[in-house]
Amino acid sequence: MLFEIQEKNGKSIHLSEERWKHISSEHPNVFIEEIKTTLENPTKIVQSKYNPLNVRYYYHFNKLR
Repeated sequence: MLFEIQEKNGKSIHLSEERWKHISSEHPNVFIEEIKTTLENPTKIVQSKYNPLNVRYYYHFNKLR
């Protein structure tokens, strides 16, 4: 496991090495710290339409200078 955090609503979320390999192969410009920051301090959380009880999408928007 690469990290585990508690999100805003108290749910425990972790990033496994297997999941990181998948993410980094599909999104080579994404870094682990960006994922962790987004999960710890999301700008927006959206529940999945297809699996609202188990899937949430976390967003963190950065202002451009």
